[in-house]
Amino acid sequence: RQAVEKAESMQNVNQYQALAILAGRWVELDPKAALAEAQKAKTSKASAMGNALLANIYSSLAARDPASALSQAQQLPEGPKRDVAIQNVISQMAQDDPAGALALSQTMKNQAGRMSVFSIFNQWAGQDLTKATQAALQLPDQQQRSNAIQAVMNGLLQKDPTAALAWLNQVPAGKMRIQAEQSYVSVLAGT
Repeated sequence: RQAVEKAESMQNVNQYQALAILAGRWVELDPKAALAEAQKAKTSKASAMGNALLANIYSSLAARDPASALSQAQQLPEGPKRDVAIQNVISQMAQDDPAGALALSQTMKNQAGRMSVFSIFNQWAGQDLTKATQAALQLPDQQQRSNAIQAVMNGLLQKDPTAALAWLNQVPAGKMRIQAEQSYVSVLAGT
């Protein structure tokens, strides 16, 4: 706990990095204590470090045991803390099983499920572009489909800008293509 308090006193970028490292180590050494601290963490827009600690602890727990981490996250009371926890569990799960993470996110009727789509597809695009694209185009919800297409573009651009342009030319004309083009230009402009 003292190390976390020290990390919370650092500058923002250093705070987040330190909390991520500490959370991972804490989960290794004492998962129950880390989970208890995550459940006590103050979360709000004004408490970025509480959110970061919660996110990092649930991500670390999910890396070790996704089913248990999800179960623990689902036991939190409805609200932002629960959404942050579930979103980070799903995001961690997407590293090994993006299709499973997507299926889980689609069962969530809260903010966490909707917010997980970008993370899932950003990771999935780097693992299997064809399957990520197929799954993105099949999402029934227009907003999620749009987020998924943008995430695929973002993930691909980070990996291979030339391949991203080729992929962009395969996106069907219409609103999704326009959004993919905007994402392409936006990411390139930021590099």
